[in-house]
Amino acid sequence: MAIRTTGGSTDGQRREFGGMTVEITVAISLILLIPCLLLGSDDVPSGTKRAAGFDESGWTVENVHLTKSLSGVSWRQFPLYGGEMTSIVIDPIDRATVYVGSRGGGVFKTVDGGLSWQTARDGLSYFPIRSLAVDPIHPETLYAGTDYQGVWKSVDSGASWFFAGEGLDEGMVVFNLVLDPEDPETLYAGLAGGVAFSIGNVFRTENGGATWTVVNEGMVSDGGDFSNGVLSLGLDPDSPQTLYAGTTFEGVFRTTSSGDSWQVINEGVPFLSNTDYRQGVSALAVDHHRGGLPLAVIGGDLFAHDDAQGWQQVSTGYASLGFIASQLFVHPTESQRLYAAGGIAGLSVSRDGGITWEDLHTGCDRVAVDPGAVDNLFCTHDARGDFVGGVHVSTDGGDGWSESLVGRAAVSIRAVAVDPSDESRIYAGGNGYLYRSDDAGTTWNRGVEDRGHGQVAYYLGEVGDIAVDPAHPEIIWVTSFGGLMRSTDFGAILEKVDVGVAFVNNLVFAASEMYAGTNGVGVIVTADGGATWRQSTEGFPTFGSRPCPVLSLAADSQDPPSVWAGTQFGGGVARSTDGGLTWQVMGLTDHNFVDAVAVNPADSNDVLAGAGFWDGGIYRSRDGGVTWSEAVSGIAFVYDFAFDPDNPGHVYAATDGYGVLRSTDGGDTWQDFSAGIFHPRLLSLEVTRQGSPRLIAGSLGSGLYWTSIAAPDRVRHPGGRRRP
Repeated sequence: MAIRTTGGSTDGQRREFGGMTVEITVAISLILLIPCLLLGSDDVPSGTKRAAGFDESGWTVENVHLTKSLSGVSWRQFPLYGGEMTSIVIDPIDRATVYVGSRGGGVFKTVDGGLSWQTARDGLSYFPIRSLAVDPIHPETLYAGTDYQGVWKSVDSGASWFFAGEGLDEGMVVFNLVLDPEDPETLYAGLAGGVAFSIGNVFRTENGGATWTVVNEGMVSDGGDFSNGVLSLGLDPDSPQTLYAGTTFEGVFRTTSSGDSWQVINEGVPFLSNTDYRQGVSALAVDHHRGGLPLAVIGGDLFAHDDAQGWQQVSTGYASLGFIASQLFVHPTESQRLYAAGGIAGLSVSRDGGITWEDLHTGCDRVAVDPGAVDNLFCTHDARGDFVGGVHVSTDGGDGWSESLVGRAAVSIRAVAVDPSDESRIYAGGNGYLYRSDDAGTTWNRGVEDRGHGQVAYYLGEVGDIAVDPAHPEIIWVTSFGGLMRSTDFGAILEKVDVGVAFVNNLVFAASEMYAGTNGVGVIVTADGGATWRQSTEGFPTFGSRPCPVLSLAADSQDPPSVWAGTQFGGGVARSTDGGLTWQVMGLTDHNFVDAVAVNPADSNDVLAGAGFWDGGIYRSRDGGVTWSEAVSGIAFVYDFAFDPDNPGHVYAATDGYGVLRSTDGGDTWQDFSAGIFHPRLLSLEVTRQGSPRLIAGSLGSGLYWTSIAAPDRVRHPGGRRRP
């Protein structure tokens, strides 16, 4: 596929999406990647913490209307590879074995040097894997540090995991895990949390993660419980009782007693402008070639420390360390070679001990170097720009790179659409890309554009929704941070459509018209393929002087002029019965978000809505929105509904934290329907009708899933369904 962009600019300082405004500024930041705060998990009776996902039988919410997963449910992943990788480590003995941690897909493992990958996450938390460590003596033992859920451990090379974070603060991010090379039962964890990661602590375990204790004597002032946020740790491999901790605003601390006590060593650490705060110490390493010399990336430059002169800047001019490298690595055999990874520049290398630097690989967030073949490098990537996210491999010290994707399905899929004329053609939007499969999901392609130096992937920033014109299926529409996009050749070429509004959030077709929900101007309608648009806000709910942002749309297949809109800021649910000319608020105005709305294809008066905030639920109206009843409560956001068009009593819900739910009575009672899905935050749903019917679900960070919903009692019903 090739993509061409025409008209409009995707640049700008202000972005609105889903009713939320984001101010985008280009500045040096202490943390480049702000982790997502997801839902937590519960404790199982055995005393070990269960992964915050699903076991074989699902789970039960404390609500009488929601029961355990139905037997026989089995979800499988489409081979849609990519996604954000956040940590990486190499087996020190079997160097073809590499582990990589992801934002929402757990841990993946390769045993062939990156040619193929498989999941290694049974029992593991679905929270982001921020750090990984491997036992140098017993490499089958692994540790994974997470965002906001402590540390997890595997003793069978990643085949299974259990919670190993008793005593850690689970309100923080485990940025670093460091093992004592002489006693690998002893580990240190550097944690940070709070606003701007301004608080944190160093923790130590001496029993392989069974228990952890805070070791911060000398790091905490004024009798507090926390130190400043700990962004980096560096251990002296030749003297492992010596450890350095880099903080967000308070410089560097050193211990020579395995953490029992710490001393501040801040002479030479620069201050932030016009403040009493030090610049952030984003990465630390100890140079074993130079007698345990501590090195640090401070404010984007490389510094070295000795007791006589304090910290001295080593790098000259712009160090090209991506403003803030989050990792610093000393080459195991070449004394003058250093690597720095993370930040804007990606992977940088110095071949003169840190004085000058050159960029090796843009987009690299973390690097692992093969200790036995030091020109073999593995880099993790986020999904941005030309990269779908994942791992890149170099065998020549970083001069050339190859993409290592197969088996790592960790893409976030926010939108799914199926071509109604040929359901083997599936579209998926996630991590900034539009994906298309022409063979029912067996293979996938991304849209590309020609920038004059070859075709590269077209990056949309983020995809919000996808719609296929049912009368002209070669025409598809995509909402994104880059604007509203249209293709007239099945997604091969995309063109930007200027509709005079910053953000279009969602789309739905009703007969020959397409409705687009926006931020700030309500719902706009086109009947001529986007050449002209009409808008009417008569009766539409408002927030201040503007129409409420539209978070969801649904068309009534039995009555095409009837369209429903779920809104934000207390606008509730609005309905138009005349094609969007006039609107009437139909309730649920006591909820801040109505992220999903759907109409039963067999009954225009039967409507479902997902409304609320973290305490959200599913609501049903049987009288066209006049009254509503709560079917399920306390399940946070509900992002999508999908009615089975051939059996409308069966309906599915994508939820934020409780996976996919299914109702077999039209929405009165619900069951967990998620067995086989790793990440329980589901964002999008679609149903296919041709052949063996399938339900497709897009997840946050663990890819695109499908399951069969064929059943002997399926009754074919006329009409269709469009994703709300």
